[in-house]
Amino acid sequence: MGRSQSATLKFWDNFMDSAHIMLRLLRAERDADFDLHLNAVCETIPYFICGGRNNYAKYTPVYVAEMRQLETQQPDAYKQLQSGAFVVRRSPKRQFNCVPTDQALEQTVNRGGMEVSLALHCEKERYCDGLSPDMSLVPMQRQ
Repeated sequence: MGRSQSATLKFWDNFMDSAHIMLRLLRAERDADFDLHLNAVCETIPYFICGGRNNYAKYTPVYVAEMRQLETQQPDAYKQLQSGAFVVRRSPKRQFNCVPTDQALEQTVNRGGMEVSLALHCEKERYCDGLSPDMSLVPMQRQ
């Protein structure tokens, strides 16, 4: 019973292939390996097509082609990307700790914004404690 005959085997084989691509993408980002990143991104294109992700299917090959042309068209930019400038290293002392730039943004800058948002929410809660159920202002007792 081969792959062509067993639907279950076909499913698990496809699942393992896609999981392997995801793991290679993760490793490329963690290790700041630009060539592995491009190769793994290329392998995602058939999944975008099958999944109906038309914009990803259309523009991913363009992205890969432009990145591969950088070596001849923009050698300085290519060297920067080869040295890991497409990810953010969380700690210079450790290996395998790079993250994509959007994830680094969420973990740092946006965290500060969330703290401000939480502070505003707490301030609103403190102010809104003085509102009655019909939303009219009730004088608050001063302490």
